[in-house]
Amino acid sequence: MANGCVQIVGCMSAFAGLICLMVATYASEWKILSHSTEVDIQVTRAIMIISIILSACGLAVVVLGMKYTLCLDKDKHVKNKVAFVGGILITVAGVCSLGIVSWYAHAVVNTQKPRPFLGKCLFLGWGGALLSITGGVLLSCCGLSQSTPRRSYTSPHSVQLASSKVYV
Repeated sequence: MANGCVQIVGCMSAFAGLICLMVATYASEWKILSHSTEVDIQVTRAIMIISIILSACGLAVVVLGMKYTLCLDKDKHVKNKVAFVGGILITVAGVCSLGIVSWYAHAVVNTQKPRPFLGKCLFLGWGGALLSITGGVLLSCCGLSQSTPRRSYTSPHSVQLASSKVYV
């Protein structure tokens, strides 16, 4: 039960991160009063789009491997491995977006000498990246924790106490 709840929280976090990354990529306020070139923004948005595609593919894979879905229900080990791979894809997407947003912020801070102004999209990108990383790690851990079969230890013989006394 707890593992299914963690999967749902991880999936919701990854989905919220995907939405934040999409809004950050689409919006135009990456910098305020900056004189940097348009090439920086194009490279950043291209890598953000790659990150969005990775995250969307990861979410699609994770849905197949979640505990509460009926897909791949016959083999639990395959289902757990699918959930693990989806979590890894989402984590990689979050790391890519975190890296490129941080690189762009570093470029803006280094080119603006009097006072750097970071746009709202950078903060939204950082938040989306952290949500994606958190969701991906949670989903990967859920996939790993169920992949090993659990053993139940029972005694092979039941022990009966023989007593001839009757207690009242």
